[in-house]
Amino acid sequence: MLGPFLFLFTKKAHPMLMSLMDILDIVDCKSVATSHMEDIQHRFLERNRGLLQLVLAAADESLRQNTLSIYNELDDLSRARVLLSAELGEIFAGLGEPNRTYAENVAASAPRLYALVAGEHAIAQLELGRHTPYLDGESRPDIWSPLADRVAKYIDGSWQVIRSMNVGGCITLDFDSPLATRTDPTSGVMSQPRLVMDHEERSTLQCKLDAALDMIDAIEPTYGVLIRNFTRRIIVRKSAETLARAAANGRRFSSEHSSNQRGVIKLLNFHFPEKSAGACTESLLHESLHVMLASYEHFTSSFTSRQRATRPVSPWSGNLIPNSSLSHAIFIYYACHRLFNIGASSDSPLFDVVKSEMRAKIQHFAAGFLISQPLSKLFVDSSPIGAELQEVLDLMQRRTRAFYLERCQGVD
Repeated sequence: MLGPFLFLFTKKAHPMLMSLMDILDIVDCKSVATSHMEDIQHRFLERNRGLLQLVLAAADESLRQNTLSIYNELDDLSRARVLLSAELGEIFAGLGEPNRTYAENVAASAPRLYALVAGEHAIAQLELGRHTPYLDGESRPDIWSPLADRVAKYIDGSWQVIRSMNVGGCITLDFDSPLATRTDPTSGVMSQPRLVMDHEERSTLQCKLDAALDMIDAIEPTYGVLIRNFTRRIIVRKSAETLARAAANGRRFSSEHSSNQRGVIKLLNFHFPEKSAGACTESLLHESLHVMLASYEHFTSSFTSRQRATRPVSPWSGNLIPNSSLSHAIFIYYACHRLFNIGASSDSPLFDVVKSEMRAKIQHFAAGFLISQPLSKLFVDSSPIGAELQEVLDLMQRRTRAFYLERCQGVD
């Protein structure tokens, strides 16, 4: 199975240009899927490397030289950890802050970039038993790695490295990093109150998510590869002591991703026993596909315009959603429909109770594809969506409709 960061060592220096049909090959789990995933990751890294150079080129000379000096000491894996971090994505997003000039945005971003690089270097050196000068100037009691999988804590007069919990052997389970503990009023998950989860709750959630990933591996290993390679960090929030209290506050369970924090998915209250491991399979695949699609858009362009004032109606929820969200949703529901059909089949290795759970969700995933109108015609935008996107979206719809037509003919 393709492991995290394996794409770094495949010597694919110049991956071929990718198309949306290549993305569909991934979603369809074709034999070329893992190769296409590597291409996306290579291009994503190259894009971020270029952006990093742009920021440093415009930064204060002393800060630029200090950052480059430390960055050049990192090995390939540590550099990738910096380039793949959600914090770096936020730094790049900050370059477009409208209330400041570009020079002011760079001046605000460059010190954060230095801290990200120096923190990764300091933790890597600590694990080798070496103390870096960066630690001497730190007043913070802890320094988090770019992927939040390790944290250096100042304990009893010395710095110690502590590793975070993980899912699937490689995806960081993040409860306590600065990114995980902040409040964000624009986020459905991060706007909720934050309660500290005890060790038992954390362990229970880890086991549940591991079980969900094991189920995905058992019925469609390519999706397991996708999740492990695009989701690098799962931020967890607990908003209430009981599910009833969470429901009274308006949010029981929720999951999301942010295009400014690629590689991160966020889960709300998934520790409650009412959220089964089987139900978690949908959330893991759903949000990881968002991450993959956003990573592809990062080095190409958005599938649609990013305007949010005029919105089409989702044929799945009936809600008004942005054009960009609808384009992602079609890929995602197509993949979930595929996964759950395999999982609910008679020859699936899953337990009957999980099969039953999956069977109950299949028609929801299918519903949007069964409308009479072509999905490509639902978008409400100042300009029509691209011909390639139209082709791919309508192809997924035709395939799903043909699947059910064949079943109906079989019944007759």
